[in-house]
Amino acid sequence: MSFTLLLVLSGLVLLVAAAWLTGMAWERRRSRMREAGLAWRDPRSGLYGRALLLELLGRQLALAARRRHPVAVLMVECDGPHPPAWLRSFAQRLIARTRDHDLLGQWDEGHFLIVLPDSDVGAALVLAQDLCDGLARRGLELDGEPRAASVSVGVHARQPDPRESIGELALAMAAAAQRALDATRANGAGRVEIEP
Repeated sequence: MSFTLLLVLSGLVLLVAAAWLTGMAWERRRSRMREAGLAWRDPRSGLYGRALLLELLGRQLALAARRRHPVAVLMVECDGPHPPAWLRSFAQRLIARTRDHDLLGQWDEGHFLIVLPDSDVGAALVLAQDLCDGLARRGLELDGEPRAASVSVGVHARQPDPRESIGELALAMAAAAQRALDATRANGAGRVEIEP
């Protein structure tokens, strides 16, 4: 066996071992999350769950801090009570309207969080208003029947500072979007509000 072939085989063995160890670490982390009752994906909508969404938001914020780019978040709420089938249909509408690199997850029952990397308040407002207007015009179908519907959206955006704690910043941004969403209730359904 030649020395070059031996080096190649040794390198392959090391790569396989590294991949196996990484997979084991990932599986241990998923197991701890399951034990803590935190879902990676919401079982009803199939979207990211809150725990994974916060982790992915943190990664986007870390990248944005290095690149000095803004990140926007939208907290979207279906106005009024809706059956689970309607929420699944609405989740599909959100998936169709977001970009491939945006993050979308189920934050709470009837609440969805959208993370827009490389987006400022202006870009976030365009999407938020489009969601409100589109749903008001077309509604959603449930069992083949069109239903009138409206959503309210809270918007928050900022350019992360590399010195900030990314985990705390992810929570703070979600909370700011929630406060903006809460303001829509005071001003009427089907609205968009901004938390500076």
